[in-house]
Amino acid sequence: MPNSQATAFIEHTLSEELEDCGLAPPRTFAGAIRLAGQRGIFYDELLERTDKLRTIRNPFAHRRDDDDRDGLYSRYRARGIGPTAVLEQDAQRST
Repeated sequence: MPNSQATAFIEHTLSEELEDCGLAPPRTFAGAIRLAGQRGIFYDELLERTDKLRTIRNPFAHRRDDDDRDGLYSRYRARGIGPTAVLEQDAQRST
């Protein structure tokens, strides 16, 4: 999935940048985004967009229970639309 690959690249790049600044990257992508924001390493808008991509990617990168409200299954059932439509909406939100 291209979004997942792009987000993984961003996560690795963010971790390297934190290390270059003498900081130990947190174990989670969310933690790295938070630390970069606290230290002013990147613009807030860039970090907000990065976090949006993270939340879109997470249900694909990490196994979710069927009742997890952020999982694909729960999202398309709650919206009454098919999974492809939810994925299309995610793609639109990620730009």
